[in-house]
Amino acid sequence: MLLSRLPIVGVIVTVVAVGAASAAIPLTLAGSQPRDQHSELSPTPLPAPSVQHTQAPDASLYAAAIKDMVPRLVHGARWRVLYVVDHTCNNIPGGLISACEPRPIPPNVQRDLADALASYLPVRFIADAATVRDKNLTVINHGVTVTLGTPQITGAKARLPIAVQCSGTCGLGGTLLLARKAGHWIATGATGPGWIS
Repeated sequence: MLLSRLPIVGVIVTVVAVGAASAAIPLTLAGSQPRDQHSELSPTPLPAPSVQHTQAPDASLYAAAIKDMVPRLVHGARWRVLYVVDHTCNNIPGGLISACEPRPIPPNVQRDLADALASYLPVRFIADAATVRDKNLTVINHGVTVTLGTPQITGAKARLPIAVQCSGTCGLGGTLLLARKAGHWIATGATGPGWIS
């Protein structure tokens, strides 16, 4: 990576070039006079950078993902309760092995999620999935633990890491793709690495 500093009218601009590729960066300086179109620096304003925004998720996104993943655990199983971890974790695609780096799921989103799933299964929020497993690592009360990741939402499309487990040898996780159609989120596929235990 090549870094150089160029003084321009009392302002320092850092130019970054990766490999042999580099690009001219048009600049507009506050208070600068317009230049003719053949000058070295153009007064053309920069376009807004393309940045992927992560919107705050609504509970319906999480509910759609949970309803898609839980039935995949054991075909025909009748679960009695969902134990949802009360924070998101960024380690789901890797199998929940590395550190979680938790971010709390806001209380209003927890409440809305429990309401959204009320006709599906009762929801209990927990701080740690280990607290609802017995000595054989089976989730108590014929339940399922759910660990959610931080969603990436762009318009009507989203990616959401999610893991569901009913025992040490009954679980799966990965990143779901979801789309908002007619005002509702639905799972449309998966992407990246996933795991099954």
